[in-house]
Amino acid sequence: CNKTYYGDVGKTYYLELHRPKEDKVPYFCRLTFNAPGGELGDIVQ
Repeated sequence: CNKTYYGDVGKTYYLELHRPKEDKVPYFCRLTFNAPGGELGDIVQ
């Protein structure tokens, strides 16, 4: 976690999250997706 990703309008990206090692469980990761609108678009699919 704690990474920022950027993308291009009209392009599809894949995001894969791996399970943490057993000694790191429980592990919480907050994901936030933003679509600010305007020429950047307003949909996250």
